[in-house]
Amino acid sequence: MDEIANRLLDGRRVMLRARPGTGKTFLAAALAELLGDSAVPVDGRAFVEANQSQEADRMFDSLAGRASSIGNAQLIFDNYDRALKRSMGGRLQSRLVSMLIDGPQSTDLGAIFFSRYAGPIHIDGRGSPLISRSEMAFLPRWSETDVPAGTSSEEVATLVGDLACYLDQLLLSAEWVDLEAERLRANSRAIVDDLWPSAAKALATGAADRSLGKIEMDSLRGLLTDQGLTQVAQMAEIETIAGQLSGGWPAGREASARHFAHLLEGHESATWIDRYLLKDLSSLVQFLVELRSHTPAKIRILASDRPNGFPLDKNALAAVLAVPGIEIRRMNYFDMKALHDRHLFLPDSGGGWVVPTADVISSVSAPGSAVSTSSASFGVDYEAIWRASSEL
Repeated sequence: MDEIANRLLDGRRVMLRARPGTGKTFLAAALAELLGDSAVPVDGRAFVEANQSQEADRMFDSLAGRASSIGNAQLIFDNYDRALKRSMGGRLQSRLVSMLIDGPQSTDLGAIFFSRYAGPIHIDGRGSPLISRSEMAFLPRWSETDVPAGTSSEEVATLVGDLACYLDQLLLSAEWVDLEAERLRANSRAIVDDLWPSAAKALATGAADRSLGKIEMDSLRGLLTDQGLTQVAQMAEIETIAGQLSGGWPAGREASARHFAHLLEGHESATWIDRYLLKDLSSLVQFLVELRSHTPAKIRILASDRPNGFPLDKNALAAVLAVPGIEIRRMNYFDMKALHDRHLFLPDSGGGWVVPTADVISSVSAPGSAVSTSSASFGVDYEAIWRASSEL
């Protein structure tokens, strides 16, 4: 903490990235307290579309005012990626460069930016990038002198890895391990998605490959120790979640249906798009019957009505439609080129999953290297396409 504070007092700029829940906000508050009156704490979550200009003006006025009255100021910008994602994020970045790097008070202004790994830290095409003028920092490690009396460093590592901010919070509450495990379980998908792919793969296997880079290893701290998963990670079943999100598609109808149902968790409905989805109706109906035992979510199927070049068998199609919660519409010819990928669209989120071919999902073909990949959006308006498509 002292080392980072001294960097800011020297007028330097620091960027610290970490996965959700590892103590960024905790550290930001502690730094603000340590620096005192010269600190200007800012939370990127306060930057919403309606007030982002006013929030930015307030921040820059505070920095200029502190620098003039005290002689120096330190910007502590938590959730920087949240603010940068707004429509005026590019202007915010440009103003920060102008004030912290090119401005007359720049030598008296220090700054630290906290961001998730998956969050943006630079917008292209906006002049001199702030990130190139910043130093990278990593989450603090606790040392042997930090370990409370009567507790060994091995015991602490077993509980929460080696994050110093985790240790501070652990000492605040005897129930913190249980609370952190519950929080981790509730946000496990977001946490795994935020990791670098190589780090997520290491997490799924429960052991970090020593060939991983520093950023990947740092993102796993608090989840893995030299002996494997921390107690918090075990209680949160984080390895299971990581395996489901980053692993390959499972073989076998029941395992496939379970995995498919996992992709639908928390959603009432989904649209499954695949031009050749109706190619093998008998296998599809068996899969959907199995799927129905794992999820109540409604499934809307959008596919070609001539996947084999011939009209569909009406009796076989009726068997598919007889499965509860299944609706099918014919993919329009002029949409086929745009809808060449296989997606599981989730209407309430606007995104969903890129999924394997229907024969893999229905267990007709071996999954091989097939995987499912999450996507925030697909670039097409699936709701409009669905409304324009005709029922079978």
